[in-house]
Amino acid sequence: MIKFFRHIRKSQLMENKTGKYVKYAIGEIVLVVIGILIALQVNNLNEQRKFNSLKNVYIERLIEDLKQDTLQANRLLDTLANKQIIIKTVVKNTDTKTSQELLIASLEDYFKSGWNMNEFTANMNTYTDLSQMGNMNVFRNTELTESIQQYYVLIENNEKGHILNKDWVTPIDVILAQKTSAFEFDPMTKELFQKSKQSEALTNILSNKELFTRNAAGHFWFNKSLIGAIKTIKINADKLIKTLQLELEKR
Repeated sequence: MIKFFRHIRKSQLMENKTGKYVKYAIGEIVLVVIGILIALQVNNLNEQRKFNSLKNVYIERLIEDLKQDTLQANRLLDTLANKQIIIKTVVKNTDTKTSQELLIASLEDYFKSGWNMNEFTANMNTYTDLSQMGNMNVFRNTELTESIQQYYVLIENNEKGHILNKDWVTPIDVILAQKTSAFEFDPMTKELFQKSKQSEALTNILSNKELFTRNAAGHFWFNKSLIGAIKTIKINADKLIKTLQLELEKR
């Protein structure tokens, strides 16, 4: 009988130990799972931090590029406004009675800068990096991504339009250079010609006044078109800068 009770007691003790072991094992599993979840959460936070850091770097670089674009736009607008004055002046002087000295001076101004064609070149480094490296998804903001892409599409379209305008005006320059004494008044080339013959060169220009005026008009149109394009670019650059700065403030 005693042996029987001992067996029962032993069984109860074994069941007790088994229960404790099961509880211990479950606790260990729970702790391991919690540890894994915490590790995953920490890893996700680190990855998100790295992702946000990369996003902010790109935003700061884009803002700097856009600021450079606006500075260039302002300088170019001033240059083009001055060139328009030069063109108006030389056309007026060739069309009215004015002193030879004044006419020669205005012609030299025109051939020095009036008939040169400027262009706007945007800073594309950051956008090119984003596009080529496939990092546009770094922003995780569809609206912001579209705003960035729209600005650089505007830049691309401006470049295409600029090339077309330049191709239209260049042949008029070639004709003027071939048929008139234009090079005698260009500061880059006038030293190759005898100054004593400048009066003859001036007579040549005036005898081709219609051709010269059409050439000046072509450049006036080219500049006016470029001024409009640059103003549009500047407005959009300023707008995108503000959008990017707001995004940067979210960090």
